[in-house]
Amino acid sequence: MTILTAVGLLVAGAVIAELVRRVPRWRAARCPLFVHVETDPTAIWIGHPPWIGASFLLPPDRDMMELSPPSNCLEWRRWARALGGVDEGQTDILVTLSAKEDLTVVVSGLRAVVSSRRAAPAWHHVSCAVGGAAIVPRRVELHFDEFPETANCWYGPGDCEPIDPPVFSISGSEAEVLHIRGVSGRDWVEWTADLLLVVNGRRVTVPIREGRRPFVTSGASGVVESHIWQGNQWVPEDS
Repeated sequence: MTILTAVGLLVAGAVIAELVRRVPRWRAARCPLFVHVETDPTAIWIGHPPWIGASFLLPPDRDMMELSPPSNCLEWRRWARALGGVDEGQTDILVTLSAKEDLTVVVSGLRAVVSSRRAAPAWHHVSCAVGGAAIVPRRVELHFDEFPETANCWYGPGDCEPIDPPVFSISGSEAEVLHIRGVSGRDWVEWTADLLLVVNGRRVTVPIREGRRPFVTSGASGVVESHIWQGNQWVPEDS
């Protein structure tokens, strides 16, 4: 190895080391928030009374009488998705925002991004029967039956009257939680969302996804039969 080659390698190594050292600071500058998107109902509704209902569409090739869902309604989403099912009526998401430093966050909007829309399929409609007072969280809703898709009910009351989006502060020891609900009463909708924020005076767009996939929320307009799970058996919903 020549002296010039050795010097070149040392210089290149120093440059790479400096770039690696700067990466965490660059990332922190680009995204000062840590974002967690939760779609598991057992985590979203932890601490709430055990009467959160659930409805799903299952593919028509499934024999309903051979299916036995979990006894806990909150576990139905994982069960339905394993069978190829999708959320019927609504999809609930819990977004947790945290940070290592003190931040002032202004929520300026929530933008729906619909990647696919089609008529609801003629699949099985299944519901988990529950009883108890309605659980109505403070939330923002995306309504896919409207065009353009609207976001309203920011932290609103039970009747979901539109109010202004929230403004909050996050310190290194705190977190803020946003409950997002996608609602479709008619079509099969595949969608994601962009949470539009102003963080310490700078605009930040936070993508809301289910991993790398879009959320799927479908209405039941194409359903030919519906069943409720009662007494460890499927009961026709119109009976």
